[in-house]
Amino acid sequence: MTAPPGGSGARPVPVQVSVSMPLRYALTRSANLTFTRLGKHIGLKKVKKMAVAAGLREESLARLDKSFPLGTSTPSAVRMADAYTAFSNNGMRAEPYSVTGVTRDGETVKGFGKPEPQRAMNASVAHDVKDSLGIVAWTSLARDRKFDALADSRTLDDLSAGATHEDDRMRSAWFIGHAEGLTTAVTMFRNKPGTPQLLGMQGVGGDDSERGNVFPLRIWTTYATGK
Repeated sequence: MTAPPGGSGARPVPVQVSVSMPLRYALTRSANLTFTRLGKHIGLKKVKKMAVAAGLREESLARLDKSFPLGTSTPSAVRMADAYTAFSNNGMRAEPYSVTGVTRDGETVKGFGKPEPQRAMNASVAHDVKDSLGIVAWTSLARDRKFDALADSRTLDDLSAGATHEDDRMRSAWFIGHAEGLTTAVTMFRNKPGTPQLLGMQGVGGDDSERGNVFPLRIWTTYATGK
């Protein structure tokens, strides 16, 4: 845009305008441009380091390009749930495990104890993110009219979630909800054998479906309510 001339006959002076957006608002509105710029500002290697510290496996992470901070990687649902747990656990997380003990000939086999919790981020940072994810959860539920399904449960008491936004047109969809001390992740990716890149989510759920990001929330809600 141009600024008004200082006097008659003066030539217009180009003015660059930038608008700042609080990160909390950007997260709840899925303002991708904000996080693209933030990733460039702080460095993509630092973003990757934080993701690994939170529990994502390095081999599942996408290449470091400008879209990396937006969630273009393909972690498993287990790893997504593990990473998001840190936000509701004062910044602490532990390696996922499925076996708590093994015995052989009546004797306990060593090496199968519960993993020790590790700090992934500062507790105050975790609290701030969890508060923002609470807004994300309520916004997602309102958008998909899922409050009635959860009205008779304690799920709404301490709810937070990470989710793809309805305007996202990325090649993945997810909803990671934390409620009643339990973090559950539902992730969706679409691929084709022999094709290394993920495919678009258009058409998932029928020919009239533009994208499949409505399904993770609906699956999570059914799981959380048992209905």
